[in-house]
Amino acid sequence: MPLALVIIVSIIIGALMIIIFAITDWIAYRIDKLKLQRNIKNLEKELDKCRKEIQQKEEQIKKLEGEVELLKSEQKISVKEEGEGGSL
Repeated sequence: MPLALVIIVSIIIGALMIIIFAITDWIAYRIDKLKLQRNIKNLEKELDKCRKEIQQKEEQIKKLEGEVELLKSEQKISVKEEGEGGSL
């Protein structure tokens, strides 16, 4: 009878140790998962910020390209005016 009791107690202790290790692994997994979810949210916010910045820069580029075209057209007009004035 004592040998059977030792075996049963050993099985119970082993089962408890397995449960404890499983729980600690599960808790560590949940903590890592939460950290990764926070990291994903932060990266998504940063990505949105970068997209907005890119959109602003593209709008600025379009505006500057329009100004360049305007300046080019003004230079052509002023060059033609100088050429016509000098030839008369």
